[in-house]
Amino acid sequence: MLRLLLIAFLLLSGMLVSARMYQWDDPESGTPQVSGKPPWWYRSDEPGPRVYVIENGRVVDDTAVSVPDSQRQQLREAAFRRAEQDEARLKAKLEEAQRLQAERARRREQEVAEAEAKAPAAAATPAEEKPAAEKDAASEVEAMRALVEEWEKVREESAKKIVHP
Repeated sequence: MLRLLLIAFLLLSGMLVSARMYQWDDPESGTPQVSGKPPWWYRSDEPGPRVYVIENGRVVDDTAVSVPDSQRQQLREAAFRRAEQDEARLKAKLEEAQRLQAERARRREQEVAEAEAKAPAAAATPAEEKPAAEKDAASEVEAMRALVEEWEKVREESAKKIVHP
C-alpha cells in the first residue's frame, strides 16, 4: 500500500514538475498564489492581478507585458486548453494508480486465502496455548506495575530527603 502510494506520488510529482505554473498575488491578502491552472482573469479583458507563467523554472509569460489582442486570446485559449489536458493526464494516472492498488489488494487477499488453505491447522491455536499466552502477558503487566511502583517509591524518598533534610 505504502509502496503504491509512493509510486503514485512520484508519477504525479513528475508530471507537476514539467507543468506550467501560474503565480499571482492575492489582492485581498497580498500573499502569493501558485496554481497549475490559470486564474479566470488570465489574459482576459477583465483586469486582475499580474500573473507570471512559469514553465521549467523560466518565466514564459507575464501579464504586465502587453500583447496584441489576437496573441492575448491565443495565449488565453492555449493556457486553458493545456490546463484541461494536464487535468486529464492527472486523472488517467490517478485511475491507473487506483487500478494497481486494487490489483495488489486482490493478489494479497488471494495469497492470504491460499496460505490459510494450505495450513488450516496452524491457524487454529489449541485452547491450552491461549491461556499460557494470556498468563505471560498478565505477568509482564504485573512486572511492569511493580517496577513503576518501585520507581515511584524511590522518587518519593528522594523528594522527602530534599524537603526534610
